Amino acid sequence: QDFPHDFCGWKINLRLITNLIIIKIVFHVYIIFFAHVIFLCAYIFLHLFNFLFIFGLVFINYNLQLAHIPIVSY
Repeated sequence: QDFPHDFCGWKINLRLITNLIIIKIVFHVYIIFFAHVIFLCAYIFLHLFNFLFIFGLVFINYNLQLAHIPIVSY
């Protein structure tokens, strides 16, 4: 299955080169994919945390205003 080719005086193993190219492409695809997944999870988590934080502040402020304790005045 190995085909040593004489290319400009270099003995090139075509199978090894194709394997290296395939491994390189797969490695890059995996790294890019996992980086995007991690960034997406962090992005969603940050936005969810931000939303929950703002919602919690508004909810607490609303409850305190219902209890006639004006903590935050707009």
